[in-house]
Amino acid sequence: MVTNRVSPARSRSLGPRGWFLIALVALFGLEFALRAFGFGYVVGSEASARYGWRMLPEQAVVHADTGIETRTNALGFRDREWGEPAPDPTHLRVAWLGNSMIWGGNRIRVEQRCDRQLEELAARRPADGGGARPLLSMNFAQPGYTFEQMARVWEDLVRPFRPDVLIVPLCAYDIRPMRASIDRVHYPFWRTIESSALFDLYKRMAGGGWHPELAREELDVELSVVDDPFAPEHLLLRIELDARVEEVLAQARELGTRVIVVALPTLADLTEPERRWFGDHWAAWCAEHGVEYVDPRPRFRTAMQPLFDELATKGLTPQDVWGRFIDHSRAATLETRLAACFHFDDPTHFTARGHLALADALVDAVLRAGAR
Repeated sequence: MVTNRVSPARSRSLGPRGWFLIALVALFGLEFALRAFGFGYVVGSEASARYGWRMLPEQAVVHADTGIETRTNALGFRDREWGEPAPDPTHLRVAWLGNSMIWGGNRIRVEQRCDRQLEELAARRPADGGGARPLLSMNFAQPGYTFEQMARVWEDLVRPFRPDVLIVPLCAYDIRPMRASIDRVHYPFWRTIESSALFDLYKRMAGGGWHPELAREELDVELSVVDDPFAPEHLLLRIELDARVEEVLAQARELGTRVIVVALPTLADLTEPERRWFGDHWAAWCAEHGVEYVDPRPRFRTAMQPLFDELATKGLTPQDVWGRFIDHSRAATLETRLAACFHFDDPTHFTARGHLALADALVDAVLRAGAR
């Protein structure tokens, strides 16, 4: 009788299937471990030849560090669903263009954002003029967008809704040229893979983020633009921006949509008197073109005055408590720190109080526009 015996070495061999299972378990373990350290809680984006990049639609992410949810609608915007594009005579519809300053970040709830704050402020007004219809804000902002990208969103996605009012927020970043891109090629299970913590780790290690990597030359241009948008070398960019805003204005007027231009301040615009205010250009431009212009700086100063007063009393300057790469322990001890309209570690983006100040600066102009 012949008995087939398996050698001890062979019995101990796992084989391809065994190693595959071990690798799979290890990957799942690493995925969960990375999520415990905050990886994977990002809203995905994809490359687009038309827009440069876009947020992916119908996502819901709860950020581990803040507990705040970011949810995108069917069009890929961080807002409620709007239904099919069509006029809506029952609401005063206000569409917002914008970049991350209007989009809000993972420290701002949608209910705290300027567009929703505008709805709340308008609802408290007497039911006359534009207040006769409930105000409905529609936020079409996308992180990192230049105005060229915003204009394309307006042309393709906002116009079909025929909003009553279009808010055009502008800042120095908007004169940047749009970076060229191509439509991405989708592969099997790409959304599952790219929403994983492992893929998030890969992007961070590779230097990726919300949008495509910048070449060195492009980054130098962007930093230069933000530092001094009025520099002579940026004249052509400013001319191109003016022309593009004028195109959007003409298209909106054809629809009967009222346009409101608002210049977005940074902390430096409030604390450095010698700094040339980017909004001065738009104030003159709007006066020439018959467009409503809003300067929100007075509302921001009023909102932040208690904080400025405390800093002065303690012999501190804004540079002592605001900045991306400084110790923020002083800011944490300020009694009036909740009056800050800008994040202490990110003085170019608004806190919830800053979003409220922006909405407060706009509400009168929006209701006037809606009453016409």
